[in-house]
Amino acid sequence: HVCRPGHKGHDDLTSSSLPPAYHRQSACKLYLSQGLQTLPESLRYLYWDGYPLKSLPSKFSPENLVELKMPRSLVKQLGEEDLIYLGNLKLMDLSFCKHLTELPDLSQSRKMEHINLYGCTRGCSSLGKISELPRNISVLDLSCTAIEVVPSSIECLFGLTTIYLNDCKRLVSLPTSIFKLKSLKSLDLNGCSNFECFPDILEPTVHLELLNLSKTEVKQLPVEIENLIGLQTLNLCRCKDLEFVPDSIYDLNCLKTLSFYGCLKIKSLPPFSIGLCSLEELNLGYCNILQAPDPLVCLTSLRSLNLSGTRIQSLPASIKQASQLRYLWLTNCKRLPSLPELPVLRHLEAHGCTSLK
Repeated sequence: HVCRPGHKGHDDLTSSSLPPAYHRQSACKLYLSQGLQTLPESLRYLYWDGYPLKSLPSKFSPENLVELKMPRSLVKQLGEEDLIYLGNLKLMDLSFCKHLTELPDLSQSRKMEHINLYGCTRGCSSLGKISELPRNISVLDLSCTAIEVVPSSIECLFGLTTIYLNDCKRLVSLPTSIFKLKSLKSLDLNGCSNFECFPDILEPTVHLELLNLSKTEVKQLPVEIENLIGLQTLNLCRCKDLEFVPDSIYDLNCLKTLSFYGCLKIKSLPPFSIGLCSLEELNLGYCNILQAPDPLVCLTSLRSLNLSGTRIQSLPASIKQASQLRYLWLTNCKRLPSLPELPVLRHLEAHGCTSLK
């Protein structure tokens, strides 16, 4: 077994017995020539970066574990599924465990709050056993995994507040049932380069505050996007195939940040009308829009406007009435010949505007 230096036994240990150096990735190349027979039954916190074995010791009962952090480990599975019990576990971090192929049944881990499987490239190809995850889990990180399908049964995870699916290259869609998660605040799909079909939003959703669809393949937003009535941040940066933005986006009255940066197929936005009363940041940089949005006076809370790299030839006179506007980016607006009267700004960036006089 592995003991803390100077310690004569391990029966009363409640945290990882590795010396502090072993908590750093560079110091975790520990060779266990005879494997690891067991760990203390009283162990509550196990932090082992680069754990070198394929599973936890067969004689170890992890029922007292509260936190299990084993990033960059060689584990394929934690243990025999019918023998391992993790009833007190609150946090599981198996990020970058590239050999991990399966998880134990965690449905009885009722105290679980956070599962991190970031970078487990061989695991999570399907979450068909979603019912085996604890229902009150709040954070689920499946970023950079091989997940292909999120089953409709995800709605049973009623405590979920945050889902990370960043850079899941095989994921193509989500079930509509994901919007039945009444506690969900953040849904991050940044870099899901094959994600094309955003699900219909069939009923009003109050709690979702952040939706990140950056660098996905979405071609249009659903008309029902107005049902995301609590949404505060909508990031569509570099959605190169996005063409259609529905008028209903202006009904998102809690929205504070809206980014279309690098959406090359967007040539115009629906005419502004009353709505988006909370919008503080609008980023249209490097879209192919020909005309700046107007009237800007409708955006009563707007503080930051980015029109860099667009093909606009003028700014609307209504920009003068955008009384809260403080930051204006016009970098590389090469067709812009002049500026109208502007409100009082803290920062104006207009370098590369070669036609500006």
